Amino acid sequence: MPKTFSCSFCDRVFRKCSTFKEHIRIHTGEKPFECDFCEKAFRTGSALRTHRMVHRGERPFKCDSCGKGFVTRSQRTVHIRVHTGERPYPCSRCEKSFKSSSELLHHSYVHTTKSSFQCGDCGKSFQSRSGLFKHEVRKRRTKCNSTGSESRQNCARCAKSFRRKGRLEVHLRKHSGEKPHRCVVCDRRFRRVRQLKTHLVSKHCEAVNLNRR
Repeated sequence: MPKTFSCSFCDRVFRKCSTFKEHIRIHTGEKPFECDFCEKAFRTGSALRTHRMVHRGERPFKCDSCGKGFVTRSQRTVHIRVHTGERPYPCSRCEKSFKSSSELLHHSYVHTTKSSFQCGDCGKSFQSRSGLFKHEVRKRRTKCNSTGSESRQNCARCAKSFRRKGRLEVHLRKHSGEKPHRCVVCDRRFRRVRQLKTHLVSKHCEAVNLNRR
């Protein structure tokens, strides 16, 4: 039997460790590929490369209906469905349908995810950690808008500033060289917890998978 990797969150099975690793990030919210120009981070290197085109002003694919530009042809194709109303990706478990395969994939976890992540303030539940994180971000933005101001955490070593003190503390490690998170398997050290988690899955994937079973 070929070796397979099972997701402990939604029971999907993968033949390749690399595909399994990328899939796990949907549930954990890990985004190890960071943009050098802004604070955004991505699950895959290809998504980061596409994002960098935005900073370079490259949007070569234009919508014929509204003139909006897109970085990739597939983004334009999905956007055009806003005008046409087309939803070619139906869910096999309910009556909903979606404009893109990625929307359908994220919806599918509503039917398959074993556990949910709940907001401690309002009680709303989400099917992934990343969904809860986005909810927390929206709450903070709403609070800032209601007060009319938003406090920033400024780095004393460079011009960068951050909305959260925790992000500033992680950023300061770039200047100090501090790497407090250590891999228990090979002793490599990392600035961020998510970098350590990504390392464990990518470099010690088989051990992680066996522990999840």
